[in-house]
Amino acid sequence: MTAKLKSVAWGCIALVCGSVSAQIRDGAYTGTIDCGPLITNPQQGAWSQPVQLTVSGQSVAWERLDSRLSESGSGMLRNGRVSFNLDGRWNPGQRSTGQWRNVVMLEWKDSALSGPATIFSANGEQRLRDCSVRVAIPGVTDTTAGASRRAAQPAANTPQVLSGLPAAAAAVVKSAVTLPPVSASAAVAERALRDQEANREKDALRERAIRENDERIARQREAQRREDEQAQRVAQVRSEARRRDETSWEQQRQEDQRKYEAERKAKEEQENQRQLAWKQKEARDAQERAAEQAKYEARAKTAATRHADRIKALGLPSAFINATLYVNNMGNWEPLLPCAQWLGLLFDNPKIASVQAISVRGMPGVTVKRTGQPATGAVFRMEGNEAYVWGAVAEGKAEEVRTPHEHTLMGMALKEITIDRGKP
Repeated sequence: MTAKLKSVAWGCIALVCGSVSAQIRDGAYTGTIDCGPLITNPQQGAWSQPVQLTVSGQSVAWERLDSRLSESGSGMLRNGRVSFNLDGRWNPGQRSTGQWRNVVMLEWKDSALSGPATIFSANGEQRLRDCSVRVAIPGVTDTTAGASRRAAQPAANTPQVLSGLPAAAAAVVKSAVTLPPVSASAAVAERALRDQEANREKDALRERAIRENDERIARQREAQRREDEQAQRVAQVRSEARRRDETSWEQQRQEDQRKYEAERKAKEEQENQRQLAWKQKEARDAQERAAEQAKYEARAKTAATRHADRIKALGLPSAFINATLYVNNMGNWEPLLPCAQWLGLLFDNPKIASVQAISVRGMPGVTVKRTGQPATGAVFRMEGNEAYVWGAVAEGKAEEVRTPHEHTLMGMALKEITIDRGKP
């Protein structure tokens, strides 16, 4: 009987012994990913890096063990197979930059999860490297069909095994186990067949990954094409709407511009009228102040002449009587009246009961008494024919006026006391 018949017999025994299965304990397992040269630039040669698979139930997590980059993801272990669709990128601070995609398909075989991997560009349109992955899983019993064959071969003709097979298969198995041992050349041939089968499976998995990636890219391009068409339609609708509204919009803009210009001119006219009214008022106020000042000065001159004897009777120094009185207005000294005219207005005010001359530290002064109020007054500092306010007198005491605010109040009081407001 030939090696082919024996292989058929072992295949029949494998049907009895069970399908591919493996019980992988939870934990972390380390393996390698071996990648060939860069397809677009073969001068960038092959490389190998460690990877780690972390198993938790049916879930398997992938991580590339390289601190310079990040590449991780997870998949589900089903029927001894697991696949990963990974996104990778260089970490910040590295000399290399960029992103990529890694499609990995692993299968449980020979106490390891192994299979092909293909690295694509970030958009999936360019295949960059073809790789292979192998992660050994120690301590896990291999229950694949090949292992079952090796374990079951010596007992292939037992009643328990043969009873489950058809008569023809049972006869083949029974005759197969009576054959002499397989020669070394046959074992090598069988191993070569198994290797060819494994390579075909890897190629099929790689082609499947490339096909799925191409399909995904095609779907993305179709979706992008639809979005572009929709965007073009929307742009056309908007362009037509703009063209339709262009004339009316221009008319509306011109109308708004006319309204704006009319409002601006109206506001300018209002502002010009306001400025003119303010200037006219300022001119009237200035004229009124000038007229009032002229009347005030004329009344002062008349009062000085009319009350010349009473002014002389006060006994004030003639230098003071003939001097000009100055008051301080917010830091600026300004002439108020000649002292004789100021004294004449004091005598001319019917609300003033009496006027008396005083002297403080050799400086002349005047106190004024109103009915029902204590006497108040002012002391003056002489400089030639000019008399400046030095201090104020109240409750029989004289105090120097120091601050600009106090001087301003004192100047206002000296003028106000000379005016008869007609109130008691």
